[in-house]
Order: sequence, then C-alpha cells, then structure tokens
Amino acid sequence: MNAGGSSAIPSTIGEALQRHATRDPGATAIICPGLTPLTFGALHAQMGRIAAQLQAAGVGPWSRVGVALPRGPEAALLSVAVCSTAVVLPINPNLAPGDLQAELDKLAQTEKRLGDLQNALMDQLRNAGIEDIGLITERKKSAEGAAGGR
Repeated sequence: MNAGGSSAIPSTIGEALQRHATRDPGATAIICPGLTPLTFGALHAQMGRIAAQLQAAGVGPWSRVGVALPRGPEAALLSVAVCSTAVVLPINPNLAPGDLQAELDKLAQTEKRLGDLQNALMDQLRNAGIEDIGLITERKKSAEGAAGGR
C-alpha cells in the first residue's frame, strides 16, 4: 500500500486512468487527427458519466456490454469506460444482421456454459462446507436481481 491507502499497482483499467487523471489531468490521453486531444482529466470525467449511466441501467462487473462503433476516438472512449465498469465486447459494426445474430447466439451459449460451471463450483463449495464468497456471491445476487426484473 502507498501513502494514499491504495496498492502500488492498479487493479483495473479504470483505477489506472483515475490515478493518472489525478496525477496529471492535463496530460493527453486520446489523440485523433482533426479533433482536439482528450486529456486524462476529461477522459476520467466522461468515463464517470458513462459508468453512472451504465450502473443506473443495472450494468455491473459481471455484465457484458457490446460496443459496435467504427474505429475512432468515440469507440476508444466508450470501450475504456465500459471495461472500467463491466466486460466490454467489441462488435464489428460492419457485420450483416445474420452474422451479428450468430455472434450474439455464440455469446449466449458461452454465458450459459459459464453459469453452469459457476453453479457446479458453488455446489462443490457447499458440499465442502464452504460458504459463498465475495465475487461469487456478488454475481449470484446480480443474476438473481436480473431474473427478478424479467
């Protein structure tokens, strides 16, 4: 831990960017020809606004958020903001509707398999006498909340 109470190495992209924004808010973070460079201070502020909107919509650390924008500063900003709040899934914006649906179907199957694996792990932990722990409990509560909202 450093004097500020945080670990020396940031644990997330969001934390790393926040530290840089605090240290040197005027430093350039994103450059794009023809546009004004975005500073770390401005990047952090925009990331905070996007994170608040995502969280208000129920998006959290275990959520997956697709980003389908052409390459550019907007895609960079949104991808960084999403990955500091949830799991970002870059999606090719040029996919035909059928190809996009096929990709989304693959993601849904992966999510189901991950859920099945987590359930099996939880059963093994309970059988071993171990109670739910941190992140697993957080995901379980998140999934229960999402199921209740359907």
